[in-house]
Amino acid sequence: MKKVLFAVVVLAMGLAACTNQNAPKAENAEATETTATTTGKIAVYFVDQVVSQYQMAIDKQAAFQKEYEAKTKDLNASARKLEKDFNALQDKVNKVLITRADAEKEAAKIQERQAALQARSEKASAELAEKEQVMTNQIFNAIYEYVASLNAEGEYDIILASQTGAPVVSVKPELDLTQKIIEGLNAAYTPEKTK
Repeated sequence: MKKVLFAVVVLAMGLAACTNQNAPKAENAEATETTATTTGKIAVYFVDQVVSQYQMAIDKQAAFQKEYEAKTKDLNASARKLEKDFNALQDKVNKVLITRADAEKEAAKIQERQAALQARSEKASAELAEKEQVMTNQIFNAIYEYVASLNAEGEYDIILASQTGAPVVSVKPELDLTQKIIEGLNAAYTPEKTK
């Protein structure tokens, strides 16, 4: 008896739901009309073009590259010196110009230097990765803030950031803000650079 009563209640609720769905409310019809007629102004800029022509990004990337090359050169010089010393020890051992005890002492020193070089290399790599992340964040934060200020008065409903060749295939020239953003960023950066 309880099963039949439960089935009747469920059936009645289902019918009531179907009846409500078939009769649209006036509020929903008005909302649908409003949504259908609302259009927004959408603009786009191509991030890779902005970054490649933004002087702050160019300067920061050049400074980072210079530091990267200097650290790499220093580590490579140390590695070459270590390899040269190891080869010299190997040569002495092969020619029996050194006692076994002295060779072991020299080998231990070379191993210590190798471990220290490995630690320096790992530390330099971590520091460079952190600096690169900070640099990237600074560049993209400056771009984001400029784009936000560019649209401070709400001229556009949406400004999309895209990569060249990414989902944005075609855009009207008046809605492509790339060049405007590059010029604005560079104009804002120039006085800052001379300080």
